[in-house]
Amino acid sequence: LNKYVIFHKMDNQYTATALPYFTEALNIYEDLAQKSSIVYDSSVARALNLLADIYFKLDNYNEAYSMQMKAYTIYLSLSEKNPVKYNSNVAWTLNYLAIINWKKCHIEQAIENNRQAYNIYNQLYASKPLAYNDAITWTNMVSNLIAEQNCEVSLCKCLESSLSIYISDLQRRTRRHLI
Repeated sequence: LNKYVIFHKMDNQYTATALPYFTEALNIYEDLAQKSSIVYDSSVARALNLLADIYFKLDNYNEAYSMQMKAYTIYLSLSEKNPVKYNSNVAWTLNYLAIINWKKCHIEQAIENNRQAYNIYNQLYASKPLAYNDAITWTNMVSNLIAEQNCEVSLCKCLESSLSIYISDLQRRTRRHLI
């Protein structure tokens, strides 16, 4: 099911097709998290992030928002226990919430989400500048998007940038688990 991410990300024509696969993956992760939340909560949140991305691309901003808020709540809880590992996920989700709020014309909330993400990334950047340089750039792009308020080209660049940051983060985490 997770391999379907590749097809979904390669071309938006797969977005509607990916929905049942990601929904099934989320259900599986939620079942596993019932048995061992410590091990699977981050997987549930990641599946929620990806599902929210699909709903966003399908212009279902309410469902995208709901999924991202659930992911945010999980990541926030995980970051309280292990901030080094999960603060970047909190910030990434906040930036995506900013984009969704922007699309829903909730500009004040979008600005607040983006500000919170920037503060988290700024703290992370202070300890590891190379690791979080792209994330700071993406956060600035989201800020510019919100300021422009009506630029679909900027939205595409923001989402493209978020994808590369997210995939890079997943690869980094995967390498760490393999070691």
